[in-house]
Amino acid sequence: MTRPKEFTEQLAFLVKEGTGDRIDAVRGNKKKADFLREAVESAIRRQEKKRLAS
Repeated sequence: MTRPKEFTEQLAFLVKEGTGDRIDAVRGNKKKADFLREAVESAIRRQEKKRLAS
């Protein structure tokens, strides 16, 4: 039996030139996709906390 896919929604967006290089410089041994997922989740949680505090 295979396990259900954890990541099923795709997002595509443009970033400023050089952003990919900046990500590569700080992500360490993490895969770029994992790094970006964590960064997005962290930003969303931060915004949700702000919204709840308002």
